[in-house]
Amino acid sequence: SRLVDGQPEPQPGAFLLTRSGHWLMSSRNALQSYRNGTFTTLATVGQPGVTTDFIQQLFEDRAGVLWMNTENGLYWYVDGKTEKIDEARGFTGGSVNAFHEDQDGVIWIGTWIGGLSSHDPGAAMIHTLRHQDGDPSSLPADPVVAVAPEPDGSLWLALGESAGLVRIDPERGVLE
Repeated sequence: SRLVDGQPEPQPGAFLLTRSGHWLMSSRNALQSYRNGTFTTLATVGQPGVTTDFIQQLFEDRAGVLWMNTENGLYWYVDGKTEKIDEARGFTGGSVNAFHEDQDGVIWIGTWIGGLSSHDPGAAMIHTLRHQDGDPSSLPADPVVAVAPEPDGSLWLALGESAGLVRIDPERGVLE
């Protein structure tokens, strides 16, 4: 790649205009800000050059926490620090397909192999709803490719592997 102002040229990935009006983008495994014509690296995730560590999506919640995902995991970026969200925090989802923040500030995360995860504001752990053979109250399939809200707070989930749509009432934990 060529150099721009003595730095490697960014390889644009995901873009995000933050609530404070700043542009962020991913360039491979780096989170960068763009201000006044200059890219500044804020953080890196995973291992440099490992393509499964390239940042695929950026999502900012109302509290200003930046969520980033790669094929190898999920990360938070807050107050200038990056933390991988892994099994120790209850996240087993791998690659993320969708983010949604509900009216209560709960972050809903649709994943390809780990079902639907949720994170309550201020909580340390992530909770997950997955497919369980023989359990009609579980997801019909694990791939959650999209999450869409209803005005009543329920969520529609688009499921991969031709599993269709399912509606969940988060307050009651009921699938419909």
